[in-house]
Amino acid sequence: METKIDQSMRTGSGRGHHGAVRILRWIARIWSLVVLVVALLIVILPDRYAVYPVPLSDWVLLSFYWIAILGLLIAWRWEALGGALAIAAVFGRSVAFYFIRGVWPFDLSSMSILAVVFVLLGILYLVCWRMSRHHHSEVPPEYKPVSTGGK
Repeated sequence: METKIDQSMRTGSGRGHHGAVRILRWIARIWSLVVLVVALLIVILPDRYAVYPVPLSDWVLLSFYWIAILGLLIAWRWEALGGALAIAAVFGRSVAFYFIRGVWPFDLSSMSILAVVFVLLGILYLVCWRMSRHHHSEVPPEYKPVSTGGK
């Protein structure tokens, strides 16, 4: 005996698949807001141990994180674009770090942990985009047009 849930999952209609996308989307959005708030706090609250002035190379490297944050905000509307931008910004920062400092930035510093968070959120947005795109491309059989043979 088939239940309504089984039927909705089989036909692609209902909330089964859509509900999972919705949950993942809100997890990504909430964590994006957390990252934004932390970044704003870092900018607003002065660091008493900071060396002034901040070198231009550090501003260049930090700008990639702001691009990643922008990507996470764009992903609220355009998941694929925003997720890809966040991931690209992290990899762009890694390349820039190598050219500026001469080493790859793969250590357990807070900046590397932040990079992992950006990449994971970007991937999560891309997964949401892919799942929702796949969900919309599935048309239940009862909604497919029937050819009448005429014009």
